[in-house]
Amino acid sequence: MIDKLREVLRRFNPCDHCLGRAFGYGLTGLENWERGRSIKLYIGMLAHLEGEEETLELLARSGLEEAAAVLDDPPEPEPCGVCRGVLEKVDEFAEVVACELKDVEFRGFVVGSRWPEEIREAEEELWGILGVEGEPIKREFNREVGKRVENLLNVRADPRDPDIEMVFDFRSSLEDPKFEVYVRPVYVRGRYLKLRRGIPQTKWPCPRCGGAGCPNCDFTGKLYTESVEELIGMVLKDAFLAESHKFHAAGREDIDVRMLGNGRPFVMELLYPKRRNVDLKRVEEEINRKVGDDVQVVELEYGGPEDVGKVKDLSERSRKRYRAWVKFGKPVPEDKLREALEELKRCVIEQRTPRRVLHRRADKVRRKRVHEAKLVEHDGDRAIVEFLCDPGLYVKELISGDAGRTRPSLAELVEVEAECERLDVIEFLE
Repeated sequence: MIDKLREVLRRFNPCDHCLGRAFGYGLTGLENWERGRSIKLYIGMLAHLEGEEETLELLARSGLEEAAAVLDDPPEPEPCGVCRGVLEKVDEFAEVVACELKDVEFRGFVVGSRWPEEIREAEEELWGILGVEGEPIKREFNREVGKRVENLLNVRADPRDPDIEMVFDFRSSLEDPKFEVYVRPVYVRGRYLKLRRGIPQTKWPCPRCGGAGCPNCDFTGKLYTESVEELIGMVLKDAFLAESHKFHAAGREDIDVRMLGNGRPFVMELLYPKRRNVDLKRVEEEINRKVGDDVQVVELEYGGPEDVGKVKDLSERSRKRYRAWVKFGKPVPEDKLREALEELKRCVIEQRTPRRVLHRRADKVRRKRVHEAKLVEHDGDRAIVEFLCDPGLYVKELISGDAGRTRPSLAELVEVEAECERLDVIEFLE
């Protein structure tokens, strides 16, 4: 083993960390640098007693001051041939992390790293010479930086459920690695009510410039100045000091349709938040105070990434109740209107993709059902009707027939042209 260690010193000039890491699974309660230094001291004492100056020079070159002290002309220490000096700078890397996270609120964190192939090959070759299986450099670096960050920020590392993941990427440069911070998003779920028509659910980029800004959109990059997503998101973003947000909802209503009643379920995903613990009741009040004439929120609470899938699934299986203001081409007798509504409840509605959404939806026939159809008010050529429908049924076309693309329709059954002048969603059934 002594001869093997001399060969390792000659070929790799390992630092204390990299030599000790080869024996990283031997004994407990020791740091790798302690293992490496102990081995070097032992070899140095033998070499000094036996007058082996070459071995002492190898040790001095690897940074062992005790070996250099007994030589008349000791060599200058040189960088480690395995880690290239990276493991001597873990304190500096921990300071980088602490500086980056000093204003971020989080519970647990984990440190990760990526290494060039030549580092891995060098340590495995060193282990092969010694006939051992050591601890990989990645594991030691992550642990040692993590321990120092714990002390600097007084926050525990938690590899099982971290709010923060920090990754040092040494593949492009060992001296100046790329440093990436991944902050786990905060998820807030709730329901929203849209009280004013003319507001899209999500940000709508200008189709002419694609969001870059042009005269068509008054250089805003948006076709509409505001949206449900932005009105809610701007308050949540400020509350959590987040960089940005993503909006996930259980389906959507048209721009000219209000969302009333118990509201539509949604999840707001807040990206790179600096705060994680916010009083959501106060945030709810702030949203309703600032934008309550247009959009309101209810039942805000913390969620998780699984809620995004759940809210998407709701859009596929949840029925909605609608209130529609209908204008007929001529007066319709009330009894005929009631008969038509009863007939709609007995039929399977075959609805081909409406012409107005063909530019963004596949042209196919959907089969849906109307579970309730109730006449609320009737006055000659006008009526207010409520429908309880399957998810995905287009109510405007259920009324108008969309030139025969929806059958049967209210217009077809009363044998009079009909159009939906206004439409509200008044209940979202989960």
